[in-house]
Amino acid sequence: MKFKKENSVLPLAKQYTIRFTLNGIFWLLFAIFNLPDNRVLNRISSFFLLFAALCMLVTFFPNRETTDEMSMNHITKAMSLSLDITVILLMGIGVIGSITDQAINYFHAYGFVIAASQIISGLLFHKLEKGDI
Repeated sequence: MKFKKENSVLPLAKQYTIRFTLNGIFWLLFAIFNLPDNRVLNRISSFFLLFAALCMLVTFFPNRETTDEMSMNHITKAMSLSLDITVILLMGIGVIGSITDQAINYFHAYGFVIAASQIISGLLFHKLEKGDI
């Protein structure tokens, strides 16, 4: 029995789901491990950013469908909604900081904000693809 190696094509829906959801999880892990002032944990957090970059590269370069217009529309809508939610989140952080007179340390907060935007994009895209939204 011979197995023929086929030129596998990564479906666009799977590409975006993997890219945004896993990337968001890696950013979230980076933000969590970067919170304490511990050199070892900070080094571990940098590996999570490396994994996020590798995840993006793995899903960016393989052969993929270029004719899936519905998925392209869904990712555009998901990213637009995610941007709006992220801006609202940043404004909320600013309002809470000004009300409590506590300066928000954006060095620690930016990882969580990026993680939220990536995870929200991935989840919204998945919901749009399933037809739940």
